[in-house]
Amino acid sequence: NDMSSAQAQALSQLGLKYKEGKITLSQLSNEINKSSTISQESKDNFNLLAGGVETSGNKAKEARKLLEALGIATKDAGDEAEIAGSKFDKFLTDAENVTKTNQLALKK
Repeated sequence: NDMSSAQAQALSQLGLKYKEGKITLSQLSNEINKSSTISQESKDNFNLLAGGVETSGNKAKEARKLLEALGIATKDAGDEAEIAGSKFDKFLTDAENVTKTNQLALKK
């Protein structure tokens, strides 16, 4: 089945709607699978990729929930983290200065 330019444009519009968040991945998948102009192999490939996107999205949501929970649990540790961060920044600056000093010494 060859796809007409109108059919290609319709599929392109579906993709754009998905990117803009106007339709869900499930809705996009349903429309792709209903199309008579897309080969079954292409539909299968799309479904495989869409499943991966959905799984990744679910894992990201789980990670976000975990990070939020950790944020609540470590709210009081913010000051300690800031102090540790500034100490680490100082360590990096000192290490950079030592490296520069060593490079200058090697050039002499």
